Amino acid sequence: MVTFKAEAAEHLRVMSQGLVELEQTSSELRRKELLETVFREAHSLKGAARTVNAAEVETFCSTLEDLFSALKTKNLPTTPRLFDLFHSALDALGELLRPQDHGKVEKVSLAELLQAIERYTVEASSLTRASPSGQEGIPESYARFETTHASPDAKVEQPEWVRIRADKLNSMLLQVEELHAVKLGLAERIEELNGLAAKVDDWDRNRGKLRAGIRLRNPSLGLATRGEESEEPERNESLLRKLRAGLRDTEARLRSDDRAFTAMTDQLLADVRQSLMLPFSALLEPFPRLARDLARDRGKEVELTVQGGQVEVDRRVLEAMRDPFIHLLRNAVDHGIELPHVRQQKGKPARGTIRVKVAQKEGDKFEVVFSDDGAGIDAPRVRAAAQKLGIFPPELEGADDVAVCQLVFCSGVSTSPAITDLSGRGLGLAIVDEKVRSLGGSVIFETRPALGTAFRIILPVTVAAFRGVVVRSGHRSFIIPTLQIDRVVRWQQKDLKRVENQETIMLDGHPVTLVSLESAVGPGTPRSGDGASERRYGVVLGPSNREVALQVDEIVQEQEVLVKPLGEALAHLKGVSGAAVLGTGQLVPVLKARELTMAASAGVQATSAGLEARQDEGAARSILVAEDSITARTLLKNILEGAGFRVKTAVDGVDAFTLLHEEPFHLVVSDVDMPRMSGLDLTAKIRADPRLKGVPVVLVTALSSPEDRERGMDVGANAYLVKSSFDQSNLLEVIRRLI
Repeated sequence: MVTFKAEAAEHLRVMSQGLVELEQTSSELRRKELLETVFREAHSLKGAARTVNAAEVETFCSTLEDLFSALKTKNLPTTPRLFDLFHSALDALGELLRPQDHGKVEKVSLAELLQAIERYTVEASSLTRASPSGQEGIPESYARFETTHASPDAKVEQPEWVRIRADKLNSMLLQVEELHAVKLGLAERIEELNGLAAKVDDWDRNRGKLRAGIRLRNPSLGLATRGEESEEPERNESLLRKLRAGLRDTEARLRSDDRAFTAMTDQLLADVRQSLMLPFSALLEPFPRLARDLARDRGKEVELTVQGGQVEVDRRVLEAMRDPFIHLLRNAVDHGIELPHVRQQKGKPARGTIRVKVAQKEGDKFEVVFSDDGAGIDAPRVRAAAQKLGIFPPELEGADDVAVCQLVFCSGVSTSPAITDLSGRGLGLAIVDEKVRSLGGSVIFETRPALGTAFRIILPVTVAAFRGVVVRSGHRSFIIPTLQIDRVVRWQQKDLKRVENQETIMLDGHPVTLVSLESAVGPGTPRSGDGASERRYGVVLGPSNREVALQVDEIVQEQEVLVKPLGEALAHLKGVSGAAVLGTGQLVPVLKARELTMAASAGVQATSAGLEARQDEGAARSILVAEDSITARTLLKNILEGAGFRVKTAVDGVDAFTLLHEEPFHLVVSDVDMPRMSGLDLTAKIRADPRLKGVPVVLVTALSSPEDRERGMDVGANAYLVKSSFDQSNLLEVIRRLI
């Protein structure tokens, strides 16, 4: 079964990719090739399922075979609905093949899908008979996708492959990486030996000077008789010479061994890491399907183009960047690409284009350019969102749009006019920036109104050792990645200034906020007793909109370090990305210095205080819930009251509008489909009423089509949440942002 599930996953992957391309291809020859491919994959999966007696999978694959056969003979029209059923079928099969035992859930899902496929076949067949072309009455507007490469793949001899479990490779890599700590320890021992030899040399020089001084003061000592009394100093001299020679010889041999060990270790580590390399296209395998679903959900047309997918990258880098790239794709579809009729009004093709271009760079780096030809980023909206959150830097007043748009990387900043289940919370780009920087990369973007946006991301090809600065605060040591540091500074106590109740130092003529590492990491860092010393050290973090200096007791050294993850038990620790073992054997935390510093700085404390004040204020604020379902109404009421809000309920729009005129409410949460007055009509009446037009409205509904969302935004809703993806934390976050 283990072998079967691995094989089945590969069959499903090939079928999913083939179906996405089949949906958009206009070439009849390519269409036949793709149909033959998915047909053969379904047939192979059916045979494998029969081998292990997986009857449900076998039955379902048999049904898929029938559909693919009908498509090959053109007895079944291809429509978006058919491809929806195909992808749902593959999803259901994937769930059925997961290691967890889901019981009867999959059986019900598969049975319902089989019934839906049978109904579609009957309906589509009747349409085919009614129209010679087989397409009459079939909607043809859907999102298109295609995957291209920078150049055709050359036909080269393929290497032999061996299937190895990823966890075994990870175990090998961890063991080889432990050799890196041994390498660092060996270098440390060599330096210690060098220090001992230097001490012997220094002692010998001092002893020679001492003996010469004694002879000058007591000349008679130099006339000692030869014999046994003179042999002892000579033996000591001989032993000393042998000791010095032995130390230097041992040091030289150790250095030679160190060079050989380092070369072998580095090569072995490189080879094992190479075994974990995957083509970048492996990360993008689910993207065509995801883009298809997102575009169809928003009523848009999208073409996805990939170039350079053959560039090989460490699997761990790909896994770390999966979610950030999904955020970029969602943003491009939801915010960037316009609706077809809007694009045509602008003189653009109705179908938007999203491009992913990957290129190898020098120095074990690679570049990903993620671009779209959509509307671009609206700088005035970015400015307004940042000002509303109270995070708009004073130095950006009067700045150009390019500088203002950089604030999209700040958490909470969103240009979406309404919050939906897909976007609007302003977290996506903040996650992208944080993840890229945690990997030692960088991200910049360019945007042009009405022409599109491009994100340029530089990342390391492998998760390797990096340079870090070892610092000391109290009796504890920490490591700050060199890439996070702009410079290291030293100052005296008299150089400190207090600006707006915050300690600062002057750098290049402007004040820089100063935060002590001791306060950032919290209690448990006792002082070393040198608090009266005039000498102060600081690590200036950058680049950022605001420079911040992290005060430490000592800058120990800069060295190569290898970060180890903390594991699930410590994953919640803020400001710590992992731990590293120094050459001395000491285990040292690796800091996310900017996260710690910003959390401890006065500015962020003030912002946090403001947020807490708003939340405390929200505890006294009132919310009106309009919902005709007693179950949903009770659920919403309990969630909101549990968060500290005062809540009243209404059974429909008429009841809610009456209550709004009887007493004040700070926000309205409403269903859409209600008797007497719908949520859309209620929202429209609120916006038309001079006394109520400023009250935020959040629509929570089961209606999820693009048309429903557009109607909600058209009437003036501030947020549109779908019940199928409902999460109470999302609801509370939306409400707190609005009031």
